[in-house]
Amino acid sequence: MPALRSARRTDAAAVAALHIASWRATYRGQLPDAFLDYQSLAERTAEWEARFGVPETHLLLVEDSETLLGFAAFGPSRDADADPRVVWQLYNLHVLPERRGGGLGLPLFQAAADQGAREGRERLTLWVVEQNWPARRFYQRQGMHPDGATQLHQLGPDVGLREVRYVRTLEA
Repeated sequence: MPALRSARRTDAAAVAALHIASWRATYRGQLPDAFLDYQSLAERTAEWEARFGVPETHLLLVEDSETLLGFAAFGPSRDADADPRVVWQLYNLHVLPERRGGGLGLPLFQAAADQGAREGRERLTLWVVEQNWPARRFYQRQGMHPDGATQLHQLGPDVGLREVRYVRTLEA
């Protein structure tokens, strides 16, 4: 039975590997193959290790028999137009591609929302790639809706993804 737990710094490489696998499965055809194929595990691991140094960032894992099945990262909003004392943000939510649609994302999402509510935030936001319809439908089923904000997530020279911000009220 999958279980949730808080991540430790020693989980950074597993989180990075799952993150890369998720991106490759989700964005193949939307991003250049060369960009996706070049994703460096060492670089992505270093990025996740650095995130462990940010105390207000929470990283929650779902695993089964020591196998990482998914993760969610969340904390105060990073958006320039949002007050982080009021707005909580889901930074990442990824599930192993072969386990998507199996109910693993819901406990991660709910745990992120619950943590925001416990910390006194009024709203939850997240950015989702405009063309990522499975994720958008998932978030809409959780009561989230687009708030009209968009941004270009620039990944490199000539490589980017258009994102839409979603929002919902948190219940105290």
